[in-house]
Amino acid sequence: MILCLDVGNSRIKWGIWHDGRWQGRGAVDESEGVRPVLQEAALGWAVASCVAGDEVRARLQTLLVARGLETFWLKSAAAGHGRVKRHDQP
Repeated sequence: MILCLDVGNSRIKWGIWHDGRWQGRGAVDESEGVRPVLQEAALGWAVASCVAGDEVRARLQTLLVARGLETFWLKSAAAGHGRVKRHDQP
């Protein structure tokens, strides 16, 4: 099972992907809200994106490491796949 996290400025959206479909998904207001998801599921690894800043990412990383999950953090780029972002800081 793969835990997918989309960490935004106002909430964290999560989903658990397994056997070609979503096994569960939801949203929480803060990083501690992810703790029950980490405890209940038989997770293999995690993939995450974070625009909420280094402090929030570090708190989540601590929870994920404590759970023993290898996590792949996605990083935004200025361009890719034929698309160009117009943000000052992608």
